[in-house]
Amino acid sequence: MKQIILTVIVLLAGLLPRTVIAQNYVGVLGGLNISNIHVEDEDFKNVTKYGAGAVLDLRLTDNLALHVEPMYLTMGTKQELPGSFQGVAPVTIRLDQSAISVPILLKFDILSDEFRPYVMAGPFISFRLDSELGIETGAGTFTGDAKNITKGSDFGVALGGGLSYAIGETRIFVEGRYALGLVDVSTAGGVQVNVGNQVQVVQVGDVTAKTRDIQIMAGVAFPIGS
Repeated sequence: MKQIILTVIVLLAGLLPRTVIAQNYVGVLGGLNISNIHVEDEDFKNVTKYGAGAVLDLRLTDNLALHVEPMYLTMGTKQELPGSFQGVAPVTIRLDQSAISVPILLKFDILSDEFRPYVMAGPFISFRLDSELGIETGAGTFTGDAKNITKGSDFGVALGGGLSYAIGETRIFVEGRYALGLVDVSTAGGVQVNVGNQVQVVQVGDVTAKTRDIQIMAGVAFPIGS
């Protein structure tokens, strides 16, 4: 047992100088969120939205960091229906949402002097801010509050990679990742949609729906600490 404790102490002592010397970063990022929701036996299409937020890079070693990116994201999906709504065809059903998403990733850098490619992976959690169902027809677009058919949070895993470039101590970067939702974000219910002077109720059944997002971001990060 004493030998094991001594070995651990030696290993920690070897890692400590690297952790102290390694530079932490804080910054901002923004870009595109190519969003979709996978629903069983339904054909939904991607929609291109946007996102923006902050980034915190906490160095664990010279080439390993805890990479946290709290972001405001817009997302959704759409479906084109062959039928009609109020006798008008074609019809496109849209779901538009916004959320606060927090990916907590492990980032592994391939070290170099200026250019630094990296890969990253880890979980994310997001909290819905609003949700709107839209029905687009030749007669116009009709909308309704969809919060009662969508759950308030999502959880999943994200993986991706990027490339950063040093300008002095500042780093600019571009990155892309795939975010895979693991929980059902749908719930059965109805959405009231105002159509002229009438209110129509669009019913959503008990289905399993999971988010799928491709995020392409760019940003800038500044050193903090010593």
